[in-house]
Amino acid sequence: MWQERIGADWNGVQPNPLVMRRFMSNEARAFFTAAVVRAKNNDRSFRVSLSLVEAGDRLEPLVFIQSFMTPGGLGEAMSASFSWNTSYARVGEALKGVRGSPVGLPLVDDAEVVGHFRYGTSSAAQWVNAYTGGSTMTAVSYSIDYTFGTNREFQYKFGGASGQVGAMKFGSEDDQGTWSVKHDVLTLTGAKRTRRYLLIGAARSPEGKRTVYLVQEGQGWSLSPGAIGRDGELYVAVD
Repeated sequence: MWQERIGADWNGVQPNPLVMRRFMSNEARAFFTAAVVRAKNNDRSFRVSLSLVEAGDRLEPLVFIQSFMTPGGLGEAMSASFSWNTSYARVGEALKGVRGSPVGLPLVDDAEVVGHFRYGTSSAAQWVNAYTGGSTMTAVSYSIDYTFGTNREFQYKFGGASGQVGAMKFGSEDDQGTWSVKHDVLTLTGAKRTRRYLLIGAARSPEGKRTVYLVQEGQGWSLSPGAIGRDGELYVAVD
C-alpha cells in the first residue's frame, strides 16, 4: 500500500519503509511508517504517515499529511524538518479516538526479541583555523550488542570512543541478567543496572535481516516519527 498509494501521489517515496508498531486507544495494534516526501507539483516537503489499524479481519488504513506553511527560501526544507515534531502532536490527538480489534495481542512476540542484535552510531565535526589553515576534528562513535536468549537471559556489551582524532578516549561496559516484555516495554534486569526500552517494531530490513527498534527510557518515548528518527535505536541481527 505504501508503494502503490503513497508512491503514486508523491515524489521521493522510498520502497521498503521501516514498519513500526503501536497500540491504539483501546490497545488494538496498528502498524505504521512515515517519511518526508515531495509534492509533484511544486517539490515542497511534506511528511506522510500511513497507519494500518487491525480491525477484525482487515487492516484499516489511515493517512496523515503534515505540511510546512511558510514556503520559499533556501532554508525551507530545514525549517520544515524542525516542524514535524510539533505538528505531529496533532496527529497524536487524532489517533486517541481510533479503536480497533483484536485487542490484547502483544506488539512484539518473544520470539522476535530472541537473538543477537547490534546498534552502532558515529558522528564527527571538523574545524578549520582561519589564520593558520590548520584543522581539528573530533568524533564520537559507539556500538551496543545485545544477545537475548530463549531462557530469558541477556548479555550486554558496549564499546565507544570520543574526543579529538588522534587523542580519543575509549570506554567499554558489559552486563548480564534477565529480560521480559510487558505490554510495549522491554525490561532488562541486569547485575549492574536495569534498563527499559519502548518496543516500536521488529521488522525486516531491506536486506532481509531481522531488526528490533527500541527507544530508551528517559527520552520521551514518543511515537512521533520525528522523535523516533532522533531517539530510536535500530538493532540489526548479527547472525
